[in-house]
Amino acid sequence: MPAVIRDRQDLVALFVNNAVSNGFDVRVINQERLVREIAQVLEEKGINRVGIAGELSELLEDLNRACGGKPLKFYTSSDLDTMFDLDAGIVNVRLLVASTGSVILMGEEQELLSLVPPVSIMLADANSITADIAEAMIRLNVKQVISDYPGIIICSGPSQTADIEKTLVRGAHGPAEVILFVVRS
Repeated sequence: MPAVIRDRQDLVALFVNNAVSNGFDVRVINQERLVREIAQVLEEKGINRVGIAGELSELLEDLNRACGGKPLKFYTSSDLDTMFDLDAGIVNVRLLVASTGSVILMGEEQELLSLVPPVSIMLADANSITADIAEAMIRLNVKQVISDYPGIIICSGPSQTADIEKTLVRGAHGPAEVILFVVRS
């Protein structure tokens, strides 16, 4: 029997449960803690070269300050050669899909920064949650989106594959690790 969704809190709880099952590292936090939490992840994982989506560039100064002088290099270019040298990419999620635990990204820069580096750090507004894919497509106004963006990316967790011996390999076709910050305003 499907879960009964009563309100936004239920949707967020369902999303988190499904996203964690998919392999996302989900952290629900308040806006005030966002920069500190990202800096902590960068430090814990030894990340030095970070690509950040242009629409998130306002975070750069605060991130540099929060990292306390650690020699980080931030890139805002979507140059493909640079992408393969990055340790992580930071992108903005357009929508969250509770029923599948998926995130929806849009645009080439978001696609490259979320798929090429081995660690993907995603930022999502808790208010961007939808119950299912159908609701997400309605909210996106798909016909308009298709004319404005080269594609819609629906991500359901880190890249993983298994061979015939059932040996699971992470990061074969995309990031091995996806850290998702769901930000409450």
